[in-house]
Amino acid sequence: LGITHANEISNTSTSNLQTSINNQTLLNHPSTRDNSQLIIEKARELGIDTSSKEIIITDSQMYELLKVQGIDVTPPSSLMRIEGVNKVVNKGTGSWDFYLSATTIRNYAFLATGVAAILAVLVPGVSWGVALAIANFAASCIDRYTTNGYIFQVRQLVLVNGFRQ
Repeated sequence: LGITHANEISNTSTSNLQTSINNQTLLNHPSTRDNSQLIIEKARELGIDTSSKEIIITDSQMYELLKVQGIDVTPPSSLMRIEGVNKVVNKGTGSWDFYLSATTIRNYAFLATGVAAILAVLVPGVSWGVALAIANFAASCIDRYTTNGYIFQVRQLVLVNGFRQ
Protein backbone atom coordinates (compact mmCIF):
# COMPACT_ATOMS: atom_id res chain seq x y z
CA LEU A 1 0.00 0.00 0.00
CA GLY A 2 1.86 3.08 -1.25
CA ILE A 3 1.27 6.25 0.74
CA THR A 4 3.32 8.71 -1.23
CA HIS A 5 4.11 9.71 -4.74
CA ALA A 6 7.57 10.53 -6.03
CA ASN A 7 6.77 14.24 -6.21
CA GLU A 8 5.70 14.29 -2.53
CA ILE A 9 8.96 12.64 -1.58
CA SER A 10 10.84 15.08 -3.79
CA ASN A 11 9.13 17.98 -2.01
CA THR A 12 10.01 16.46 1.38
CA SER A 13 13.63 15.99 0.30
CA THR A 14 13.79 19.51 -1.13
CA SER A 15 12.36 21.08 2.00
CA ASN A 16 14.91 19.16 4.04
CA LEU A 17 17.79 20.32 1.84
CA GLN A 18 18.09 23.70 3.58
CA THR A 19 17.86 21.97 6.98
CA SER A 20 20.58 19.56 5.86
CA ILE A 21 22.81 22.40 4.72
CA ASN A 22 22.26 24.24 8.00
CA ASN A 23 23.03 21.07 9.92
CA GLN A 24 26.40 20.56 8.18
CA THR A 25 27.79 23.11 10.64
CA LEU A 26 26.20 21.13 13.45
CA LEU A 27 27.95 17.94 12.26
CA ASN A 28 31.34 19.62 12.52
CA HIS A 29 30.63 21.02 15.98
CA PRO A 30 32.66 19.32 18.76
CA SER A 31 29.56 18.39 20.78
CA THR A 32 28.06 16.60 17.75
CA ARG A 33 31.27 14.63 17.26
CA ASP A 34 31.08 13.71 20.95
CA ASN A 35 27.46 12.59 20.49
CA SER A 36 28.52 10.46 17.52
CA GLN A 37 31.08 8.71 19.67
CA LEU A 38 28.52 8.24 22.45
CA ILE A 39 26.06 6.70 19.96
CA ILE A 40 28.72 4.31 18.64
CA GLU A 41 29.82 3.28 22.13
CA LYS A 42 26.21 2.78 23.30
CA ALA A 43 25.39 0.76 20.17
CA ARG A 44 28.33 -1.55 20.89
CA GLU A 45 27.25 -1.85 24.53
CA LEU A 46 23.71 -2.76 23.39
CA GLY A 47 25.06 -5.39 20.98
CA ILE A 48 24.04 -3.63 17.77
CA ASP A 49 26.08 -5.03 14.87
CA THR A 50 26.73 -2.29 12.31
CA SER A 51 29.13 -4.32 10.19
CA SER A 52 26.56 -6.52 8.42
CA LYS A 53 24.28 -5.75 5.45
CA GLU A 54 21.34 -5.73 7.87
CA ILE A 55 21.39 -3.55 10.98
CA ILE A 56 18.72 -4.26 13.57
CA ILE A 57 17.77 -1.82 16.35
CA THR A 58 14.94 -2.74 18.71
CA ASP A 59 12.60 -0.09 20.12
CA SER A 60 14.26 -0.33 23.53
CA GLN A 61 17.70 0.09 21.90
CA MET A 62 16.39 3.13 19.96
CA TYR A 63 15.23 4.57 23.28
CA GLU A 64 18.70 4.06 24.81
CA LEU A 65 20.42 5.60 21.77
CA LEU A 66 18.21 8.69 21.99
CA LYS A 67 18.74 8.91 25.75
CA VAL A 68 22.54 8.79 25.40
CA GLN A 69 22.28 11.92 23.22
CA GLY A 70 20.78 13.73 26.19
CA ILE A 71 17.28 13.70 24.70
CA ASP A 72 14.47 13.44 27.24
CA VAL A 73 12.35 10.60 25.84
CA THR A 74 9.58 8.36 27.08
CA PRO A 75 10.52 4.67 27.20
CA PRO A 76 8.59 2.27 24.97
CA SER A 77 5.46 1.05 26.70
CA SER A 78 5.94 -1.99 28.90
CA LEU A 79 2.40 -2.97 27.88
CA MET A 80 3.47 -3.84 24.33
CA ARG A 81 2.87 -7.47 23.41
CA ILE A 82 6.00 -7.63 21.33
CA GLU A 83 8.95 -5.29 20.97
CA GLY A 84 9.17 -3.50 17.64
CA VAL A 85 12.20 -3.74 15.43
CA ASN A 86 13.85 -1.09 13.29
CA LYS A 87 15.98 -2.46 10.51
CA VAL A 88 18.24 -1.11 7.80
CA VAL A 89 18.99 -3.37 4.83
CA ASN A 90 21.86 -2.42 2.53
CA LYS A 91 20.74 -2.83 -1.10
CA GLY A 92 24.03 -1.85 -2.71
CA THR A 93 25.94 1.36 -3.26
CA GLY A 94 23.90 4.28 -1.96
CA SER A 95 20.74 2.20 -1.57
CA TRP A 96 18.96 1.00 1.57
CA ASP A 97 15.56 -0.02 2.86
CA PHE A 98 14.81 1.52 6.27
CA TYR A 99 12.15 -0.30 8.29
CA LEU A 100 10.95 1.89 11.15
CA SER A 101 8.63 0.35 13.73
CA ALA A 102 5.26 1.84 14.64
CA THR A 103 6.61 2.55 18.14
CA THR A 104 9.58 4.50 16.79
CA ILE A 105 7.32 6.50 14.48
CA ARG A 106 4.66 7.20 17.12
CA ASN A 107 7.00 7.91 20.05
CA TYR A 108 10.23 9.23 18.58
CA ALA A 109 9.68 10.59 15.06
CA PHE A 110 9.09 14.09 16.47
CA LEU A 111 12.74 13.86 17.53
CA ALA A 112 13.82 13.81 13.89
CA THR A 113 17.33 15.14 14.54
CA GLY A 114 18.01 12.49 17.21
CA VAL A 115 16.72 9.64 15.03
CA ALA A 116 18.66 11.04 12.05
CA ALA A 117 21.85 11.15 14.12
CA ILE A 118 21.42 7.46 14.97
CA LEU A 119 20.90 6.53 11.31
CA ALA A 120 23.77 8.71 10.05
CA VAL A 121 26.22 7.46 12.68
CA LEU A 122 25.37 3.75 12.70
CA VAL A 123 24.64 3.04 9.02
CA PRO A 124 27.80 3.14 6.90
CA GLY A 125 27.40 5.42 3.88
CA VAL A 126 24.21 7.19 5.00
CA SER A 127 24.66 10.94 4.92
CA TRP A 128 23.20 13.37 7.41
CA GLY A 129 20.89 14.77 4.69
CA VAL A 130 19.47 11.35 3.76
CA ALA A 131 19.01 10.40 7.43
CA LEU A 132 17.26 13.69 8.18
CA ALA A 133 14.97 13.31 5.13
CA ILE A 134 13.93 9.84 6.34
CA ALA A 135 13.36 10.99 9.92
CA ASN A 136 11.34 14.03 8.82
CA PHE A 137 9.29 11.95 6.40
CA ALA A 138 8.64 9.42 9.18
CA ALA A 139 7.43 12.27 11.38
CA SER A 140 4.92 13.24 8.69
CA CYS A 141 3.47 9.69 8.83
CA ILE A 142 2.45 9.99 12.47
CA ASP A 143 -1.13 9.65 13.46
CA ARG A 144 -2.61 8.27 16.63
CA TYR A 145 -3.80 5.17 14.80
CA THR A 146 -0.37 4.19 13.50
CA THR A 147 -0.25 0.46 14.19
CA ASN A 148 2.24 -0.63 11.56
CA GLY A 149 5.71 0.56 10.82
CA TYR A 150 6.87 2.07 7.56
CA ILE A 151 9.49 1.19 4.98
CA PHE A 152 11.50 4.04 3.48
CA GLN A 153 13.47 3.24 0.34
CA VAL A 154 16.63 5.11 -0.59
CA ARG A 155 18.12 4.49 -4.00
CA GLN A 156 21.32 6.14 -5.21
CA LEU A 157 21.28 8.38 -2.10
CA VAL A 158 17.75 9.68 -2.83
CA LEU A 159 14.65 8.94 -0.75
CA VAL A 160 12.32 7.49 -3.41
CA ASN A 161 9.46 5.82 -1.58
CA GLY A 162 7.76 5.33 1.76
CA PHE A 163 4.91 2.97 2.56
CA ARG A 164 3.29 0.99 5.38
CA GLN A 165 4.68 -2.39 6.28
